[in-house]
Amino acid sequence: MKIVELRDAKLVENFLNQAGAASGAEFLASVEWADLSSAITTWGIYTDSDELVAIFNLSRQTVKPGIIYYYCPRGPVLVNFENEVWQFLAAYLKKQGAIFWRVEPHQLPNNFKFKKTIDLQPHQTLLLDLNKSAEELLSEMHPKTRYNIRLAQKKEVVIIQGQSEPDFDNFWTLMTQTGERDAFRIHDRQHYHDLATASPNFIKMFLAYQGDKCLAVGLFSFYGNKVTYLHGASDHAARQLMAPYLLQWELIKQAKSQGYIYYDFFGIEAKKWPGVTRFKLGFGGRAVDYAGTYDLVFKPAKYFLYNLMRTIKRFL
Repeated sequence: MKIVELRDAKLVENFLNQAGAASGAEFLASVEWADLSSAITTWGIYTDSDELVAIFNLSRQTVKPGIIYYYCPRGPVLVNFENEVWQFLAAYLKKQGAIFWRVEPHQLPNNFKFKKTIDLQPHQTLLLDLNKSAEELLSEMHPKTRYNIRLAQKKEVVIIQGQSEPDFDNFWTLMTQTGERDAFRIHDRQHYHDLATASPNFIKMFLAYQGDKCLAVGLFSFYGNKVTYLHGASDHAARQLMAPYLLQWELIKQAKSQGYIYYDFFGIEAKKWPGVTRFKLGFGGRAVDYAGTYDLVFKPAKYFLYNLMRTIKRFL
């Protein structure tokens, strides 16, 4: 087997469409996602007969000199020779000096001893099948969700695609307000700005307005055969207008009209995010499980030191 850096975005997209036939292409393994950060590179694994059997994005994390690890967001994505690929990659990264390898595949292989760590990406998501008609999708929603969509329409809430800096300013204002209100951590402004100003065909920003008032916002990935809801926020003072419901429904319809197969709400967990999970579940769909985030440890002593430093940092 051999590992090759991949820059052919279409090749990667076609592979991920095939590999994600049951749940959609994984945007976190795409060249477009790697292009958002100089620390991420897209790689492929080829067999000796030149069959492409795995694709993944890999970031090298240096904690301090002598303590480095590699992270595969939602990966690696494999289609064949799974045991051989895992063995090959583990040996390769160990040679690169990694103390461990952090992975998030759909399923963990049985022949390795992994250590569970804090999930970086949601371990469960909600997926809509866009092969269904609009009428079917509406009929499978909770009655209250359908009612709230109609209410927002009656209140003349409109959805627009954001493209200007003032649009992003509105996005950031609502993100900070929502984070403070619901007591959850948000990324810094630059992170969201980088996403909002990435390739316009990859990540798009949409906003809900009533007149000149911005009521709700969202960032969405349009990749492969799937549209994914990445981040969102809303104006709590205008909650009676139900703008977030209409924002989701308009994006679902847009994804369907553009030929996408899946709409991914990207994360549900009733215990951790009760309100958000209840909101998303109101749209119907099916839950999809991931293995979660795990570490494959190569150097136990240094891994212990890494976790000790990580624990101390969380309490500072």
